[in-house]
Amino acid sequence: MTGVQLAPGGLLGAPQQSGWQKYRLVRTAVLTVGGAVLLVSGVPNAVELREVHRRPVLRMTADYCITVSASGESTVVCLGRGDPGDSGVTAGDWTLRDLPEAHPSGTVFPVQCDPDGTCASPLAGRWYMEPIGRTAFGALLLAMGLTFLSLELPAAWLPRLSRTRFRHWMWASCGGLAVLLVGAEAAYLSA
Repeated sequence: MTGVQLAPGGLLGAPQQSGWQKYRLVRTAVLTVGGAVLLVSGVPNAVELREVHRRPVLRMTADYCITVSASGESTVVCLGRGDPGDSGVTAGDWTLRDLPEAHPSGTVFPVQCDPDGTCASPLAGRWYMEPIGRTAFGALLLAMGLTFLSLELPAAWLPRLSRTRFRHWMWASCGGLAVLLVGAEAAYLSA
């Protein structure tokens, strides 16, 4: 091949891709799919948190606490009783799980219980940030993935000037979507 001259960009004149440029589509797919998954996965957590939030806070008096060890980790479970009032919780024994330490008999806990008497400590406000943060972060990743997708679209489908406008529109719309979703989720949780 002594007489063949290669074009500067390679055999067919296409520019040579280096490093991360080879993986542009993989990056785009990971960001888009990961963002969509995070966005959608925040919704069930919000529904679960809302159900927990709607349970009334009751008072449970511990009869005794035991330490349960499983898989090398230990947790404390307290058994006791309380006044269910008109909450629909059983009037029998109540179980409070996942305590960090054992408590003496007679300790009174604020709890939120299922109708079968399985109780949990009331959630603090910081626990609501997890599904809201997941939803917002998912919207951000989705916006990034869609923006990178706009860079990969062929010029015939999207002329150069329109590509820039499309990216700006995509960022603005996904940012607006994230704000709306976070606001709607916060309103849903507090209702």
